[in-house]
Amino acid sequence: MSKKYNIKLAASDLDGTLLQNGAQKLNSSSIKLITKLLDSGVYFVAASGRQYSNLRDLFDPIADKIDYICENGCLVFANGKLIHQEIMNNELAHEVIETMLAIPNVEIMVSGVNTSYLLSEHDDFIHHVRDVVGNNVTIVDDLHSIDEPYFKISLFSGKKLIDPAPLRTKLANRCQVVTGGNAWIDVMPAGVSKASAMQHLLRFLHLTAENVIAFGDEENDIEMMKFVGLPVAMDNAIPRLKEICKMTTPSVDAAIKAILSSNGCIEI
Repeated sequence: MSKKYNIKLAASDLDGTLLQNGAQKLNSSSIKLITKLLDSGVYFVAASGRQYSNLRDLFDPIADKIDYICENGCLVFANGKLIHQEIMNNELAHEVIETMLAIPNVEIMVSGVNTSYLLSEHDDFIHHVRDVVGNNVTIVDDLHSIDEPYFKISLFSGKKLIDPAPLRTKLANRCQVVTGGNAWIDVMPAGVSKASAMQHLLRFLHLTAENVIAFGDEENDIEMMKFVGLPVAMDNAIPRLKEICKMTTPSVDAAIKAILSSNGCIEI
């Protein structure tokens, strides 16, 4: 039996979803389609593991018109304001950092609200995060001594994927450990996800999850997909994500066109 979804908000992951094949910039057609979506009265949310300033740069022509779930749900921005932030206690954060430092051949990034903290001696990684990914960065000699609360600590393994299972076992019930694709593993406070962030955002906007369509491709999108009314997996998504989604799409652009052509009412 088919069901109609009256779409009031569209949320999209970036890497592997709205950004395909390793792209680091949005194409103009995506910006134009999102603008049309906004003009039709549908909210648009960038829901990503990326940094807030990085996301604003990506969406520059419409940066003030959309909302943001950043750092895999640790930060939520709506109407240009930070409306929610998660915090990890310092003792736990230091344990996470020490655990990651003990893993050979990996890099570590500590997220701040407006910057990424990187170790000073790792030039190649600094170049990758600052000049390829496009983050604001702050170079430090000690990740234990940053000047703001901890909330997300990330491990980067380059081209070699690292099994997240040992980290999950060590930090069980104390942290949320997810893979974000492209050899990233993110560690956040327990219970934090794009879904928990979406709850805060919907409460702020006075909307319900039933009227949300969301797009994703990786493990860090799973909780959001379980939460929203209409979860959509990319054709190239991991099997676990496809299993819980109600449909797939080759691109977010194609799905937005379908929303626009149906006046915001999707029937599946």
